[in-house]
Amino acid sequence: MDSSTNNGLLLSGELDSFKNKLATLKDTGKNLNVEDLAKELFGLTLEDASNDLGIRDGPNGERPTKASQLLKVYLILSDEECKRVVELRSRGWHDNKEDGDAHFKQQRERADSTTPEGERGFYKMMQQIGEEMHNAHSIFSIPFVPDGQVNILDLCMAPGGYTAAALDYRNSFKAYAITLDPRCGGHNVIIDTNRLQGFRYHDITMFKEFCPNGKDIPEDFKSKFSDIKPFTFIKYHLVFADGKTLRTHDRIKDTYNANLSKETVRLQTSQLILAMNRMHNGGTLVMLLHKIDTWHSAFMLYTFSKFAKVEVFKPVKKHATRSSFYIIAKDIKVNHPETIKAIEEWKKDWFYATFGGPDNMGLAKEEPTNEIVQELLTEFGPTLIELGHKAWMIQANALSHTSYAGSTTDGKLEKISGEINEISEKLNLEVKVKEIAVGLESLMDRVKQGLRKRIWCGIKGVFRDHHEAFKMERGVGYAPIGGRGAGCWSVASDGQVIPGEKAKIDDEATAGCKPGTNGDNRAIFMMGA
Repeated sequence: MDSSTNNGLLLSGELDSFKNKLATLKDTGKNLNVEDLAKELFGLTLEDASNDLGIRDGPNGERPTKASQLLKVYLILSDEECKRVVELRSRGWHDNKEDGDAHFKQQRERADSTTPEGERGFYKMMQQIGEEMHNAHSIFSIPFVPDGQVNILDLCMAPGGYTAAALDYRNSFKAYAITLDPRCGGHNVIIDTNRLQGFRYHDITMFKEFCPNGKDIPEDFKSKFSDIKPFTFIKYHLVFADGKTLRTHDRIKDTYNANLSKETVRLQTSQLILAMNRMHNGGTLVMLLHKIDTWHSAFMLYTFSKFAKVEVFKPVKKHATRSSFYIIAKDIKVNHPETIKAIEEWKKDWFYATFGGPDNMGLAKEEPTNEIVQELLTEFGPTLIELGHKAWMIQANALSHTSYAGSTTDGKLEKISGEINEISEKLNLEVKVKEIAVGLESLMDRVKQGLRKRIWCGIKGVFRDHHEAFKMERGVGYAPIGGRGAGCWSVASDGQVIPGEKAKIDDEATAGCKPGTNGDNRAIFMMGA
């Protein structure tokens, strides 16, 4: 390999080389272990290839599994956007660790202690994601029942934004839902439950139906699990599986960090078993996953590709900086042998994560076999790259504008952008931040009339930090002048953006500075939803 390019590893042309090498291995019937497969594909040990590409531990020092490490090297060498997003994530986790830790700490605190306004914003955001997903992937269009009754099942529903988006699209849809009781640490339900045909509070991981064939729940634990099989009397055309392990969940909150890996497996497999045992033939599953470039997510996509049409969706407007994405599995063949096999494997994974080990307290999922790793790269590697490309690009673009992972050449604009993005998530606003190297008239063309008062109140902390000359008063409009702002526009007390000098400007702040003069060419503008 040409050591002068990309830290000793080539990007261009690598995918064709990988495909040829993997095809040769398949034709000759050779199955290599992960280490030998790395040498065969990359000409380096797995550790050396990872080091050359700057692949580092996770944010908390956790080491990736060998399967994830091999997969990540393969993807980075095959797709420029994957390479970029891995570099940006690593910058936030390691190079700018203090800023990154502060950002994620604030994010966790905000998620764990929501206010009624925050819950409403979360609900609205989920609605908007559902609408964006439909616009991109037509998830609410069920082609095989154009005039018939469409049934929807929403697993881990609260606050209910996805179901609300579906019912807003077509009120005749029949919706059913299961979600964790708020008294047990779940989110509050915001959607009007009168819009639902069926609704149940329950810990979705605690049903006995998840036991695999030939297994039974240990006697000491049987009383904790339910015999109920919810909503088995209907087949569903669309199922949402949006569950996330919650730090506030009373059953796991005291051991959240220690048990996160196995609880994640339990939650995902529970949703999958419930969904697939109730899915109408030809139906659609929408499921939340994280990091396409990890083994677990890649294998999930590969599994569904065997009996469904698989698509990937990542919102552009919401949670763009995060690694979350959605698998959309359409036209699911519920009686396909691979479907039946997958359900049984998920049951085994659930049982192992719940009762594995000598004390029956559950164990984290084991590493995949060498045969499965080689098979996935051979049969699904190029498709995985196609599915992941846009999601990596969306996250990379968003991360590049944050204070903790973005470019360090200037840093000031990225820091402001990151802070405004954080506020936009909190208030459920669409806030765009751009660097505009043009004059005032072009800027005014970009500014959307009617910037709401609540937006202005929400961003005033950022405004104060980056337009230090002003003293802000509630209910009074302001106009940025000179310095980092741009002249000749203002925000009135009702939140409306107006041209001219009509808003109040503090006398002390304007001493020696002529209102209406242009600032430098890095003007920040905000667009309200």
